[in-house]
Amino acid sequence: MTPRPFPIALVLALLLGLGAGAHAAQQQDTFPQLVQSADAALDRFDLETAEARYTEAVATGVAAGIDLRQIAEIERRLARVQGLRGAADAAIGTLRRSIERIETARGLKDPALVGCLEDLALRLRDRHEPKTALDLLRRALNLVPDEESTADAVRSVTPETEPMAATDLVRLRLLDAFVKIAEGSGDAASTLDGAQRRLAILARVRGADSPDLTLPLKQIAHALRSLGRPKEAIPYIRLWIEIHQKVRGADHPSIAEALEDLVTCQAESGALDDADATLARWTRILRGVADNHPNLVDCDEWGARILTLRGKHAEAADRLESALTLAKRAFWDRPQRLGAIALALARESRTAGRLERARASLEDARKYFATLGDDSAEALHLRLEEARLDLASGEPTRALAMLEATVVQLETRLGKSHRALIEPLEIAAQAYLQLGRGEDAERATQRARSIAGD
Repeated sequence: MTPRPFPIALVLALLLGLGAGAHAAQQQDTFPQLVQSADAALDRFDLETAEARYTEAVATGVAAGIDLRQIAEIERRLARVQGLRGAADAAIGTLRRSIERIETARGLKDPALVGCLEDLALRLRDRHEPKTALDLLRRALNLVPDEESTADAVRSVTPETEPMAATDLVRLRLLDAFVKIAEGSGDAASTLDGAQRRLAILARVRGADSPDLTLPLKQIAHALRSLGRPKEAIPYIRLWIEIHQKVRGADHPSIAEALEDLVTCQAESGALDDADATLARWTRILRGVADNHPNLVDCDEWGARILTLRGKHAEAADRLESALTLAKRAFWDRPQRLGAIALALARESRTAGRLERARASLEDARKYFATLGDDSAEALHLRLEEARLDLASGEPTRALAMLEATVVQLETRLGKSHRALIEPLEIAAQAYLQLGRGEDAERATQRARSIAGD
């Protein structure tokens, strides 16, 4: 009997299959070797070799069907090396490819995405793209799984604390980055959201009186104040102070920052008696450190603001005199700081009817601001206060000449509908009224209102 020939196609398929299987197995063996070689290169800061080995490891891992979570971790290391080599665009590209690969294979909601999303967010933060960075971190936070296993429990860096679940540690790390980016970009609403979430986790795992709560409490208070909600910030600041003084003591100088924030929020919310009491405590603590402590300037400035809110402008001016005297010793090398105090002193002296003192303070401010250009905000505030002083001194023509020149300058530089025009137009309306030019006063007032409405 003649034997039946074995199908050539089947033989080739078997041989190719065996070859491919052997090649894949070889690649699986090669993958950890490449990673180990890349890690060693990175340890000795041989970045060029590390980048080449990590790149080869990623390609090998993809071809061998290595778990995408392992490949994603290697791509994060690769992006880190590329960043260290100054190749920010390459690092961003690496992370985006890793994210796309995981999304294609495992879907948009796989927890393996968390690390790459976090790293990409930090890269984009460095590229001054805070909005995109915050969106990526929000997505990462939503992907952190809720359930924990015994293996996920890890001990915090502080040995005395209770073990913290791994997912809580990840959330805290993501929220820390989220809040810092939101704060840096002036996004108070996102800062508030992130800090409140961080506070809730820390209160649960550390306890309601843990010193770890002080930072999110401070961040929440600052965000609420930025959002125009100082009264809501007060309980957070009080808790911040309560926790802090349990650790450091009631009169420790490090509590001064919280007391300043408390004074600020109390004054801005109209609780002036409470603000006075807090200010007295703040001042006492600083004087306990040194009679000429530089931060006593801040105390005097806040004392003046509270007096202004009470309508006591003469006393406010006296308090600012004290602030300026101390500031000349403490901040002799910070002319802008001195100029701001002198300008505030001129304003309060004018309001109190001390016109000669106001004029002298205005000249002091002008000297301190001399190094700044005519386009600076300080120069504008100086001209506007001088115009008000001219009006108070019965010199509306002089005031109007300065105001009209200021309006033209602002229109040329910023446009005819910029909000910086509102204040000079309102003061110009007062000058027109003093000169008996009612129609011009009405036009200036209407234009100011129109800009404010826009």
